[in-house]
Amino acid sequence: MGEQLRAADIYNKKFSKYGWIVHETLDLEVIINAVEKFESVGFDEAEKVILNYYEDRFKTVKKYIFISKHFNTRKRIFELAYADFLEGRYYASIPLTLMMIDGVLNDLKLKGFSASDEDYEVWDSISGHSSGLKQIHKIYTKSIRKTMEDTVLPHRHGILHGRILNYDNEKLAIKCLALIIYIFDWIQSFNSEDYRKSKFLEENSNTFSIEDVVNHQNKMKKHDEYQKKWEEIKVKEIYYNKSDLEGLIKGTPEYEFMNFINNLNEKKYGLNNVYIPLNVRERHKKGHLSGKIRQEFEDFLPITVEKLYVENRGSATSTLKANLTYKSNYELNKEVEREIEFLMVYQDSNGEPENRLIDKGQWVIMQMFGKKFEMR
Repeated sequence: MGEQLRAADIYNKKFSKYGWIVHETLDLEVIINAVEKFESVGFDEAEKVILNYYEDRFKTVKKYIFISKHFNTRKRIFELAYADFLEGRYYASIPLTLMMIDGVLNDLKLKGFSASDEDYEVWDSISGHSSGLKQIHKIYTKSIRKTMEDTVLPHRHGILHGRILNYDNEKLAIKCLALIIYIFDWIQSFNSEDYRKSKFLEENSNTFSIEDVVNHQNKMKKHDEYQKKWEEIKVKEIYYNKSDLEGLIKGTPEYEFMNFINNLNEKKYGLNNVYIPLNVRERHKKGHLSGKIRQEFEDFLPITVEKLYVENRGSATSTLKANLTYKSNYELNKEVEREIEFLMVYQDSNGEPENRLIDKGQWVIMQMFGKKFEMR
């Protein structure tokens, strides 16, 4: 949980000023992948990950967002705005979306998103955190006092009042789609706030027994012992040539990665479901996930690992940089060699990061889907 919270915190700190925030339905692997990209190659490559995610994600979620209680009355206009987006008419889709979002929140709170004095913090909410929608609200309501040439930020006042001229770009249009999802998630938290508060107080009103306290202390002590042991034996960086990749130690991230590659080459896609993060696995049927893996990698088979660099960043995380040789239909069936990065996390049975020295965990590949784009 600590590493997840760290990634989410960094994500908001680095990206919220550009219109991207953590929210309830944002996939954890996107958060981690974007932060990894930001720290390794910079903001532009990290933002590509986020842009690709929201453009693809909106195709799925728009169906139930537009028929939900607070969006349904404006469904027709939202659909028109999205049709304009798909046709590249960003000059129309952007202002329509900004206006409709204002209307949705006006119905809910009697104040639109453009009201500068409104507070969007919600108890125990991700999107309603002070580093979340509140930061987007600041961008949205920013006063534009001089005419500007262009922007990639959803400055509602500047766009609708004609102070920003060339606002019609794809990046801003995708940010407006993301804003719809932010608002939808925030509304769910806002509407359930009272219930969640009372439930929390009810569940935490019971006193802990001595046994509960002792068990918790023992668990924390065991965790500290494993962490200390890991610090003593860890090897931060490991390099493997092709000849070194036989006889890897079972249970290491490099062993599991090579097993993943071997399963691909043998077209045993279903065996690779275990390498998908638990929070993704729980939302889909096994057959769907196997098909997704096949779709993602089949164009490049067979894949050969020429070199492998492992950076053991923590007791639960490792970054693998693999020099891969593979066929690519995108290179006129020529064999290409490229370095592809994989983030691997050791998860427990609940899908939480766990010390790799503890048995019964599973290494997963956090950014498995989306490799097609990198391998082209």
